[in-house]
Amino acid sequence: MDVSPFHDGLALVQARYAALGPRQLLPMERVLVGVRSVRPCARGGFHHPNQGYRHLQIRALVTAYGDLGAPEPRVFALTVLDLLRCYAHDCLHYGSCRTYRLRDGDVVRSQYGVNFRRADGRSYSAPGRADARSTRNIGTVMEGACDREARAITWRVVNAHGIAPSGDTGIDAVAYRDVTGQLTSNDVARLVDTGTETETGAYLTSMGRYEAHVNARYRVSWKRSVGQRPKTSTQWSSPRRSAETWQR
Repeated sequence: MDVSPFHDGLALVQARYAALGPRQLLPMERVLVGVRSVRPCARGGFHHPNQGYRHLQIRALVTAYGDLGAPEPRVFALTVLDLLRCYAHDCLHYGSCRTYRLRDGDVVRSQYGVNFRRADGRSYSAPGRADARSTRNIGTVMEGACDREARAITWRVVNAHGIAPSGDTGIDAVAYRDVTGQLTSNDVARLVDTGTETETGAYLTSMGRYEAHVNARYRVSWKRSVGQRPKTSTQWSSPRRSAETWQR
């Protein structure tokens, strides 16, 4: 099992983030990786519902991509790429400035990067509309910026190691496009309608909603900010989960 793509990606993370400003990466001892689940057919990966960076605990909780009931990953290279994306993403959460205050005995986050908050912890930034193609919500901007950097690094590793997708269809093929930032608007339109009745369906639906609410909107806003004309993308009319998770 070849883990060199992760180590090469780690070197890219160190060089890139040093240029951006963070002086220290998220310590590996602060990263917990789940590899098994008590839920039948549970799927791990970036879009697992219970994973993510915990600001107060200064700890990243991630899961290995794939079937968490299998004895080992079915597509090991994709599992490695997903872990690289997770780590690169959470390093920027870890490295972003955060301030906290006590309010009625509770710890309230008053700043995360450029996302400042009111005394009660609510963001000054208004949530985006459900049909928005771009975003001005600072929470979404922070999340989108983190994932843009993480997926760009993962894509460089893919090119350096010649890692190819597992066909053009199926969850592994879609996950490959997701982890490398290659999802299309047609992909997203299908993913958000997958349904949440099964573990696989829930994972794919979460992937589609994250791409629609975070990455796609951030990409349009970023291109506008640097003076590029964004490409027209398909509007998704199907019901989607609220983007409150990233807009808070």
